[in-house]
Amino acid sequence: MNRFKLIALDMDGTLLTDDQRITEETVVWLNRAVDEGIKVLFTTGRGMQTASNYWDELGLESPMVLLNGAEVWRGPGDLHKRVFLPEDEVRSLHKLAMENHADWFWGYSRESLTG
Repeated sequence: MNRFKLIALDMDGTLLTDDQRITEETVVWLNRAVDEGIKVLFTTGRGMQTASNYWDELGLESPMVLLNGAEVWRGPGDLHKRVFLPEDEVRSLHKLAMENHADWFWGYSRESLTG
């Protein structure tokens, strides 16, 4: 019996290289984990728009926790839960960022990443 049942991975600064790749060695080890019955999933601030290619690259069928927990997917194409911030909170956060001269401000909608 496997000692581990789940590997949950952040993407940026952890799974991905500086040029946004998964190394061949990492792919080998993650495939080995999946072959051993271990679930491999992403837990990331990224949205489906920028995480799904990596999900596909690894051939994963496991759940994903995206947008810092605002979306939970049971598997590819199977959304379990999505939580939205109310519009007034988004406007308030944007105003706060602008007042404090933030270098950048971005957010996700269902359709896209907006910067």
